[in-house]
Amino acid sequence: MKKTYSILIIIILVMLSGCSLFDFNKEKAQQDKIAKIIEKEQKLNIIIEKNKYIAFKEKQIPINLEIKDLKNLNPENYVDKIEINSDSTNATATLEGSLLHLKNFTKAGTYTLTFYHSDISTDLNIEILPATPINLKVELDKKIFIANKKVEIPLKIYFIDKYGNSIVKKIKEIKLYPVVKYDIEHISEGSYMLNLYNLTRPGKYIFSMFINGNKKDIEFSVIPDIIKQISFDNSIVKVATYSENKKDFIIQKIKYKLYDRYGNLIPGIKNLGYKIISDNIYTPKIKINYDENYIEVIGGVYPGIYKVEFYNGNYKLNGELKIEVKPFPRKIIILNKKIGKNFSVEFSVYDGNSNFAQNIKIEKIKVFYSNTIKEKEFSSSELKKHLRLKGNIYTFNTILDDYPTKIELYIKSKDFNTINIFTISLK
Repeated sequence: MKKTYSILIIIILVMLSGCSLFDFNKEKAQQDKIAKIIEKEQKLNIIIEKNKYIAFKEKQIPINLEIKDLKNLNPENYVDKIEINSDSTNATATLEGSLLHLKNFTKAGTYTLTFYHSDISTDLNIEILPATPINLKVELDKKIFIANKKVEIPLKIYFIDKYGNSIVKKIKEIKLYPVVKYDIEHISEGSYMLNLYNLTRPGKYIFSMFINGNKKDIEFSVIPDIIKQISFDNSIVKVATYSENKKDFIIQKIKYKLYDRYGNLIPGIKNLGYKIISDNIYTPKIKINYDENYIEVIGGVYPGIYKVEFYNGNYKLNGELKIEVKPFPRKIIILNKKIGKNFSVEFSVYDGNSNFAQNIKIEKIKVFYSNTIKEKEFSSSELKKHLRLKGNIYTFNTILDDYPTKIELYIKSKDFNTINIFTISLK
């Protein structure tokens, strides 16, 4: 009896196995048939329930394949691979039966999924929309602006979702603090122009913007406008006439500052132009020290007043420097002399460059003798009796105790407030 049961069980198992093998072979034949249709038609018809979704990390979407009259086919049996073309670098798509498993579809935009069967392919576009906005963003196209009566600041105003996708919403109200004169222009979707008036002082600015009930700070800097003006610690500089052997007071230094049209100080400029206005061939010379902001003025051969204009490119700056070239006393020329107790001498004072010294004063004269008699000194008050000036010729007359051997002239330059001593031998 047991033997009979065993035989029956074996017969049943063989029959079941045959049925399974038959079903498998039947399904395989069906798949091969559909594959041949795909290859003949040269296309795949992929069907999903919808093409738009809110950004997500992971989602499974029902997916079907249709070939001619055959519907609801399992794509996994006929799709070899899936490629994704999008701005997202980490999005993936896989098939799990009749489900399309998508991961990291967080970046808003269009994802093109290409399904392949051998070398046959078809594209499916899925559009990802931003999620719920959670934060306001205000962006400046630039952070540095030039001082002006009207400063135009381009803004991008939008919201972002939890994945960083931007969302442009209608802005109902924008307020600015601290309160200044301003207005806002709507340029295009998400783009605005903030106009701030009378922003003429350089510096760092922080404004709070209140947009649809949200507060956002913007920060930017204002720098000076272009150079319009130059000023000096003294707009008139006096220099001595040039002399080959004498360097005293032929070089003077004067500090300068540069400003824009609003009076803002402009540092760091290193390309000023200048022009010395004169009919003389030999004019004074100047050198600009940009690092220490001073102008070195070097006296010329000819006395006179010279005007210096300064330029920023072709634009003439407001403000001029005047250079007064003064003949400085450097040389005495004796024109006539009478040696004796009745002593007289005629002389002229020159700058060492054939120009008569100007704006000078003979402070005192000392007369020296050859013997032990002490030198005689004529002070400024005494010289009123003994010294005469006619034109550029000085005449000194006096009665002495003995024959003089030399005299010393103490000559003051009123322009440079110095006293030079000249010794003249009478031998």
